[in-house]
Amino acid sequence: MAVPIYEPKQESKVLTIAIYVFALVGVGLLVYFGSDLISALGSLQGKSGISAEIMHSEGNVYLEGDLLGATPYSSAELKPGEKKVRLENDTTFYEATMNFTPKAEVVVKRDLGVSDVFSSGQNFWLEKDSSGTVLSVIS
Repeated sequence: MAVPIYEPKQESKVLTIAIYVFALVGVGLLVYFGSDLISALGSLQGKSGISAEIMHSEGNVYLEGDLLGATPYSSAELKPGEKKVRLENDTTFYEATMNFTPKAEVVVKRDLGVSDVFSSGQNFWLEKDSSGTVLSVIS
């Protein structure tokens, strides 16, 4: 009695090539979109914003010593954290350290007089503490 010999069927070379191409495309898409995801992880927390205005005059807004722009200034693309804000015009300046909370805006509206005695304004920002989120108002 003869024993049948099992011979495996040869796979088509076209099918093998197609599998390799799909695998290569899949790895490429994973790398492409994976790098976008990794670069977006920092923004998942959320950006902070600032709105700064000097009343009755024009001036500049500085954040951590870097010039942001002329007043009135507004931006919603800042990294959260504690930062030093400085508003200055030709005669004087105002400087304060504020906490930039994710997904919130810091508002600084100042009237810069000829000295600190003749200056006034308002600052609004959010802070987190043990009781939760707190609105800080300096006026």
